[in-house]
Amino acid sequence: MKKIKEFITNVKTWFTAMIENTFSDRKKTFKAIALIVFSVLFLIETGMILIHNSFYNNASDDILQYYTIMVDFIGGLKDGTVSWFNLNNYLGASFFSDVYYIPIDIFTGITFLLSYLMPIEVAYSVTELVKILTGVMLFAYYLSLKGMKNRTIFWMSIIYFIGGGTVSFMAFPVFLSLTVYMPVALVVIHYFFRKNRWIVPLFAMASILYDFYLGYTLLAFICFAYLIEYFKEPDFKFFRFVKETAIFVVLLLLGVVMAAVIAYPSILFIFEETYRRTVDFTDKAWIINVFGYNMEFFQPNIYIRILAKIFVEQKPIGFYGFENSYATEHFSLYISVIGFAYMNYIFFMKDKISKIYKFAILAAIIFM
Repeated sequence: MKKIKEFITNVKTWFTAMIENTFSDRKKTFKAIALIVFSVLFLIETGMILIHNSFYNNASDDILQYYTIMVDFIGGLKDGTVSWFNLNNYLGASFFSDVYYIPIDIFTGITFLLSYLMPIEVAYSVTELVKILTGVMLFAYYLSLKGMKNRTIFWMSIIYFIGGGTVSFMAFPVFLSLTVYMPVALVVIHYFFRKNRWIVPLFAMASILYDFYLGYTLLAFICFAYLIEYFKEPDFKFFRFVKETAIFVVLLLLGVVMAAVIAYPSILFIFEETYRRTVDFTDKAWIINVFGYNMEFFQPNIYIRILAKIFVEQKPIGFYGFENSYATEHFSLYISVIGFAYMNYIFFMKDKISKIYKFAILAAIIFM
């Protein structure tokens, strides 16, 4: 028994020393984050290949839609048969109808390169995991830019890695890319404040080329995040805020124009070649009269649903290794609930930044 206690004590001492050593240096912290995330993702992918003779996917329409179109596109690039008209989409459609499924970004390039080492389907699957690793490291980099402690950077990165917020992007492969582009947006805002304004239109252009369908979502996110980050900056001055915001918006619009070569024909295809049912929001709006002005919101049940979904059983990804076991299948669900509880602590804080986040959280629920 004494030897067992000594062994446990030695393990605790070794582990504590290792943690302290890791957190003593910024580079060591980043290496530890990368090692942990890579190891977990590597085990997930290899486990699915060896145990289920499959690969990481979302067990959703991504298999029927994204994978088939991406495989055709990469295959066409490799054998020189890629065309401006795709007979495999709908009953035959313009190449621009496929832009929603085939992001024009570095990750499509990674899939293309990996396809020389493995089947295209597996290459696409591995790229999805590369997105998660990249997004976590970019988030860690953003926290580093903000001067966070190494310990804070480490744990926030791990939470971002396994949090329900990340899982919610996994309905389709293209959605998962938001895990990367959203931290990039925060980094872009940081450098804009440091007068590196040239990076803003490049980000806007990259967002549209990545996916014109989700590009507007990213642009809305970066605008909302810009307001939060600006109000967090010291020495706030109203007229300077108006000037800087106008410059920021103009640069975003410049980036959208730069990406019009893809966005414009793609949007035209949707408007002209596909059926879209229109809905009159006014008939279904929840109207509240404030000082004589009618404010239109979604019906109250929509906002209740946002909170309810945090606590109801979901299956955002096809993690079949844990299927039929509620205790192990819903890690992300539990993390979401815990994260939601911790997030509410901000309403009991009284500093400037917590006040900004209180308003931002309530505003975000309204905008949803």
